Amino acid sequence: MWKKVRDSKWLYVVISLLMAFVLWIYIVKEANPTVDHSITNIPVTFTGTEILAARNLIISEGADQTMTLNLEAKSDVFAKLSRENITLSVDVSQISEAGTYRMLVRPSYPINVNQLDVTVNNDVSELYVEFTVSELESKEIPVRLEFNGSYAEDYMAGKPTITPGTISISGQQELVNQVAYAKVVLTIENMSERYEGDLSFVYVGADGTELTDLDVTSNVDTVHVEYPIVKTKQVPVTVDIIPGGGATEEDVDVTYGVSQETVMYLTISGPEDELEAYDKIVLGEIDLSRVYTQETFTFPVVLNEDFTNESGISSVDVTVTIDDTRLTTREFTVDNIQMINKPEGYNAELVTESRLVTVRGPEEAVNALFQSQLRIVVDLSQAQLATGRQTVQAQVIIDGSSEVGVLGGEYDVLVNFTLAE
Repeated sequence: MWKKVRDSKWLYVVISLLMAFVLWIYIVKEANPTVDHSITNIPVTFTGTEILAARNLIISEGADQTMTLNLEAKSDVFAKLSRENITLSVDVSQISEAGTYRMLVRPSYPINVNQLDVTVNNDVSELYVEFTVSELESKEIPVRLEFNGSYAEDYMAGKPTITPGTISISGQQELVNQVAYAKVVLTIENMSERYEGDLSFVYVGADGTELTDLDVTSNVDTVHVEYPIVKTKQVPVTVDIIPGGGATEEDVDVTYGVSQETVMYLTISGPEDELEAYDKIVLGEIDLSRVYTQETFTFPVVLNEDFTNESGISSVDVTVTIDDTRLTTREFTVDNIQMINKPEGYNAELVTESRLVTVRGPEEAVNALFQSQLRIVVDLSQAQLATGRQTVQAQVIIDGSSEVGVLGGEYDVLVNFTLAE
C-alpha cells in the first residue's frame, strides 16, 4: 500500500505545492520585510509664492530649509525613494500679510509609489517649518561700468553704452534699500579693438562696498555692453597768415594759448586711416594789415565731423607780434582821393578832403616813399542809392612800391549824394 502511494505522481505534485507555498511565505515575510529608514536633507518647497509676489510679499527668512523624514515601508518601496524624488511642500498662497508663520509640510512621493505604502513616523511637531514673510520692495537702480584693463598706445575709450542702463530689483525692503547701483566690470589688457558682449553685474552699496550674496532678484541676469576704442593723435594747431600792411609771415612771431607756446597740440580721435593723414588743425586766418604791434585773436576749434576733440579745448588764443627790428612805420596825409563807378542819376561830392594813412615796411623802403605815391580810391558802386551824406569804404593804393603796405585795413570817406538834374 505504502509502496503504491510512494510511486504515485500525485504525491510529488502535492509536495511541490507545499514547497512553493513555504517559499512564498519566506519571500513575503523575510525577503521583503517592513523596515524603518530615515531620509535626510529633503528640501522644503514653498508653493504659491507667485501669489505672494502679487500681494507684494516675499519669504525673507526660512526659504531654504531641509527636513529629515523617518519612514516605514517595505524594502521594495524604499528602493524607489530618495531625497531627489520626495517632495515636502508648504502652500503659502493663503498668506496675505507680513509676519512669522509655522506651517505643516505635506510629503508626496513619486508616481510609482502608493502614498498608503509609506508611513511617516516623525512626531507631528517635527513636520512643521517656521518662516518669515516680509513686504516686497522694488526699485530701479543705474548700471555703471568699471574698466580695469589698459589701452594700447595711442588708443583710448570712446563713450560706452550699457543696455539696459537701469535694472529693476526686488526683495526684502531692508535688503533692497542697501543697493545704490549695479556694477559691471570689464577687464581687457592692451585694448585696441571695440568690445561688445553680455556681462553679469554685482550690487554695490552707497559706500562703494560690493554686496555679495544679497538675497534680491533683478529683472535681468546680464547687461549688454558696447565699449568703443578709438585711435588718438596729437595734432598741432596753426593759422594762415595773410600778408598785409607791409608785413609777411617772416616778420611776425605767432604763439598759442595762455602760456603763449610756439607750438600747441590738441589730442583728437577718429577713423584710423583718416587720422593718419590729418597733420594740422587750421584755426583760421589773420590779416597782418590789421596788426600794428601785437594782437590776440580767439578762434574756435572746429573739426571735421569724423573727428572728436579729446583735449576738451574749445577755443585757442593766438597772439601775433610784429618784429619791430625788421619794420618801421610812417604816416602820410593823403589828399589824392578818387571816386569811381558813380551811380547813374546821382551827383557825388567828396566831403572828406584828406585822410591820415599809416604805412609800414622795411625802413629803407618806407623812407624812400613820397606822399604823391599814395592815393585813395572810393568805389561808389558800394554806396546806397539815396541822397544825403554817406560813409563809403575806400582803398588806399601805394604806387611804385611793393615792399610797403597800408596799416589798418580799409579806410572810409564821407560822400554827399544829390539827384542829377
